[in-house]
Amino acid sequence: EALFRRGWEKDDDPPADPSFVVVDDAPTTSSSTSASSANSPDMCDSNWTGPNEQKYGVLQDTFDRVRRARKQDVNLMFHLGIVNAVEWASQFAVFCDLKTQSKRELLKEYSIAFMLVDQGFNTSKQDDDTLWILQHDKVYMCTDYMHGLPEQDRTHYMAKTKAKIHPDFVLECIQGVGTPMRELQIEEFECVLLKTLLLFECFNVYPADSKSEIASIRQRCLKELTAYEAVKHPHHGIERIGILLLMIGNIRNCIHVTCRLFYAHDIFSLMRFEPLVADVYLNKE
Repeated sequence: EALFRRGWEKDDDPPADPSFVVVDDAPTTSSSTSASSANSPDMCDSNWTGPNEQKYGVLQDTFDRVRRARKQDVNLMFHLGIVNAVEWASQFAVFCDLKTQSKRELLKEYSIAFMLVDQGFNTSKQDDDTLWILQHDKVYMCTDYMHGLPEQDRTHYMAKTKAKIHPDFVLECIQGVGTPMRELQIEEFECVLLKTLLLFECFNVYPADSKSEIASIRQRCLKELTAYEAVKHPHHGIERIGILLLMIGNIRNCIHVTCRLFYAHDIFSLMRFEPLVADVYLNKE
């Protein structure tokens, strides 16, 4: 099984998967912030290198050249979600101290949450309310499954089945995450705080003796978010904080929809998932 060295009890890095070689613009992982726990600098000083205009091409002319997601893109989005979530969470000792099985249980949901924040950020930078933009470059999913589907694939015997279950995921993500982020004009630092709060607020896998440390990290996040909004948005900062906190619930709903879609694809053999993705999401241990 493929487990990471950082944050996992594993000596070797996972082998490179040739299925993720991209000819043109090689997708890169959305990197994590330098924000860590007790001994870290202020999160406002973090050098967040996630989705941005230069690296991910969220300028308008980019969206004239987006393409429809294919099977390998779906595998890649989950793969990146896992890799990036581990990298991010490993900055916190409370995560690193978890047992491997607890980390696996956490990542089944947190990697999706991490992925949704990056994808929501990209989606918020364009105006088409039928498109959900993935975290790797210039790839979209549409509320209409048939949109952009090659003619030969429209007649595939599974096409109608996919067309029925596909919109649930895309609509939930757009309405629950993409549209609120667009209306808020969400900023990179706010995404940093969302990712950190999601790591500690949404999942009950941490031992009881770490609760005080988690509460301290959460309190610090909210304190720095309040300070940030007071400077950047002095007239409606409190409203933005409320919207961001409510967005956590929306992301949780999207996680459940994503899991249902994932399991449906596995049960009905609609696609084959690469080893790392299957190991995290389908492992029953």
